[in-house]
Amino acid sequence: GEKVLDAYNFEPEFVDMSEARIPDGDDELEGASEPTRGSANRMDVNQDIVINEIMYHPLGDNEDKEYLELYNRSDRVVDIGGWELNRGLSFTFPAGTRMSPDTYLVIGRNPRLIEELHGLPANSVLGPEQDPDAIDDFSTLRDSGERQTLKDGMGRTVDTVRYYDGGDWPRWPDGLGSSMELIDPYQDNRFGAAWDASDDSDKAEVEHFSYVGRHGGGESELHVLLMTRGMSLVDNLSIVGGAVRNNDTELIGDDETWRYFKGTQAPPANWQTSGFDDSGWESGRTGIGYGDGDDNTVLDDMRESYLTVFCRKTFNVTNIEDINELILSITVDDGFYAYINGVQVASYNVNSPDWDAPASSAGEPTLVERTLENPGAALRLGENVLAVQVHNGNLTSSDLSFIPRLVDRTTTFVDGEEQLGNGDFNSNTRGWMIEGTHWRSGRTTIDPIAGSGSLKVVAAGRGDNKVNRLETPSGGFGLANLNTNEDLQISFDARWVIGSQTILTHGYQHAMAKSHRLAVPENLGTPGRINSVTRRLIEETGSANLGPVIRDVWQDPPVPGANEAVTVYARVSDADGVGNVRLRYSSNNPSASPSTANMTHRGGDLYSGTIPGRSMGTKIIFFITAEDEGGRQGRYPVDIANRTHPLVLNPTAISRNDERYLIYRHDQRLPSTNYHSYRFWVTDADESRIGSRRQQSNDLVPGTFVYGGSRLYYGSATRFSGSPFARGGWGGSFRAVMPRDDLLHERIRKMNLDNHHGSGNNARERISHYLIRHNQGTEGTPYSEIQTMVRWQLNSRTTNTLEHTWVPDVQYLSLWFPGDDDGDFFEVDDRFVINDSGGRAGNTNATVRYPPSSPRSDGNGENKENYRWFFGLRAKNGEDDFSSLIELARVMDPSQTSNAVFDEVVWDIVNVEEMLRIWA
Repeated sequence: GEKVLDAYNFEPEFVDMSEARIPDGDDELEGASEPTRGSANRMDVNQDIVINEIMYHPLGDNEDKEYLELYNRSDRVVDIGGWELNRGLSFTFPAGTRMSPDTYLVIGRNPRLIEELHGLPANSVLGPEQDPDAIDDFSTLRDSGERQTLKDGMGRTVDTVRYYDGGDWPRWPDGLGSSMELIDPYQDNRFGAAWDASDDSDKAEVEHFSYVGRHGGGESELHVLLMTRGMSLVDNLSIVGGAVRNNDTELIGDDETWRYFKGTQAPPANWQTSGFDDSGWESGRTGIGYGDGDDNTVLDDMRESYLTVFCRKTFNVTNIEDINELILSITVDDGFYAYINGVQVASYNVNSPDWDAPASSAGEPTLVERTLENPGAALRLGENVLAVQVHNGNLTSSDLSFIPRLVDRTTTFVDGEEQLGNGDFNSNTRGWMIEGTHWRSGRTTIDPIAGSGSLKVVAAGRGDNKVNRLETPSGGFGLANLNTNEDLQISFDARWVIGSQTILTHGYQHAMAKSHRLAVPENLGTPGRINSVTRRLIEETGSANLGPVIRDVWQDPPVPGANEAVTVYARVSDADGVGNVRLRYSSNNPSASPSTANMTHRGGDLYSGTIPGRSMGTKIIFFITAEDEGGRQGRYPVDIANRTHPLVLNPTAISRNDERYLIYRHDQRLPSTNYHSYRFWVTDADESRIGSRRQQSNDLVPGTFVYGGSRLYYGSATRFSGSPFARGGWGGSFRAVMPRDDLLHERIRKMNLDNHHGSGNNARERISHYLIRHNQGTEGTPYSEIQTMVRWQLNSRTTNTLEHTWVPDVQYLSLWFPGDDDGDFFEVDDRFVINDSGGRAGNTNATVRYPPSSPRSDGNGENKENYRWFFGLRAKNGEDDFSSLIELARVMDPSQTSNAVFDEVVWDIVNVEEMLRIWA
């Protein structure tokens, strides 16, 4: 048969110009090239201007904070009027736009916001006009990576960067708090090794966190963890038991004058916001209502007339940082939604914000207190507005009550005693268990918060309530035996470094649980200024010269047999010319003194070197170094010691096992199997670590994934997988993860390799997905597109046949919910109790209730901690928002929503057809 090897749709060309791939073999064809039939392609184009910094995925997913920076690396003024950005952002530079030597030009979706956040001169940032059409045309930068190209007035490529969100490219810029910065502006910026993540950790400030909880019985313990990948400093961790004394400073008292609007019709748009003019509304003192005898303002026309009343009250804040704990306290009959400056902050006994919707149920006046998380995000200096819409249970209700207070609460303990043995970390971390994704954490003396040391929390992935956390148990230097009949004040200081904004603390069975949102600087990255990584390189070496960039490493053969030599190829480039290029290798584990083989220049930027053969089963651990003509060195994989925020405790003392390597193994070229062959190579040290650590550890171990006998995926990772019921060690299930810039079959990044242990679950699961796939309705119903049987081998360990299934993640959402893949995505699980040995000591089933039933539930359906670990929030880049799930639980719980109300509102909450097809 025939197949298409290459194809291209030609655009109109300039006279006497051709289109060409530059350099030869590149993916893209460029217009306005010189005709070079029979010789190397070339283009005479200005290359003084380079793409120097990209903020493509701001922390918090605010697209208005995206920007791209150009840098003029020449010694002359360059007129870029009429030039354009395309293939990502779409923008044409105005006529007369000039860049002076050694200057920066920033382009952003919201230019004025970028100027404000980063202290840049007025009108110095370019971007679209502030109208919807211009902004839509400008587009956004893709979070998963894309090509961004700068073209001159003739359409010739001046610079192009096809960035990725991981692999050889820096990981922290993907929504974790950094921009992506070019290290050396004279290096080839087409390749990931030339870029690094901006370092903004010195911009963050120390915060104090304090709250009151109660031990619910069982083991005395405290867990500390980050909710996603990241780093933070923690210090002065304390648990004090005793009598509580609350000191409330009123921002709004319970007997003040409010503006209100009777719900005989829908209120005006934006009535909850601070800029709304409520001068035409009625006014009256709280309480507001009727029928209870507690009302200063009586709504004597409400019964059988209207269900809701909309209320507003302004208040002033002089110093947001001085607010300790913001408490909204409302005596209400029957329900409410509350907003501060237009943002919903609380609700109770309601399931629809419609102006004519009833409360979920009718009852008696109830005091409802809500701690408003992250008051700094909700409040503003100066005037603020609290807006509350109050809902009655039905039109014939005999009463309605609304008596609100908003207070700043300071909690102190009378005659309290410290319960925590080692919370200052001045000497060590004795008394703490540090495991799972958090195992790299420990005491640091680098920029401690207080004293001689702080706890540096280093999370390579999500924390959980199993073993992926830090825990101080009772006894020894840990906790005292906590009492169940007294309140506990849990407090600590913390500072954000990178990544996760959320620290979670909790006790046994998730008692005394609370999430704490760390403040992150708004001015992330260095637009309009020298890159932070360039400045760091100059400070460390005296020069901004990075050294050679190494990429496109491959080997022949991919899987060598016994005593078969391997030739390793790599492309190496440097603006100053390339000197020595060497292979460094050892057997089975990294070595302090690896063997060396010189690599030979094969022409262009291609080099090759040979590693001698070894016996069957031997693993070769190797990396490549190269020097430029000035002696500056590059490494592949890159030296993490020279990169921003490596996932280690001490970046100045990185061990050889912390570094990154390439791995292959002398093995059978293609194993005999009726299924796909999946193999994975890791060092002996990492194989030992996988087998000896807690089975519930989710920390990924690096290595090489082998597909069949011909394709290697360096820089992949693996671990055991499955719930505490099913995780079976070497004979169980696995998770495999591909590099983000080198996906399996160019599309698969994560996979579960499931061992169903012959229980028949594999058949039931496959049949279920088959039935869903072949019984689609008017709307697509999600199913696992990938299900295949594979032979799995890790080093010499061959596991039973496993089933490759899809991991529900962002890729999954992108397929099934295109354009809405940034929505809330929850994974249902049991809430497990794991003992200090890592074993399962109990579990509670998840239910969609308001809230789910659990041993440590406080019964508050609005408290997200009552849902945590029953429902794992996924694919939200660290956001800790359970509000949509809580709304669903309220509607689905018969005790909260009557059948009549359910029939009316469920269509707005749930895709009913899709849900029923899955349940069927």
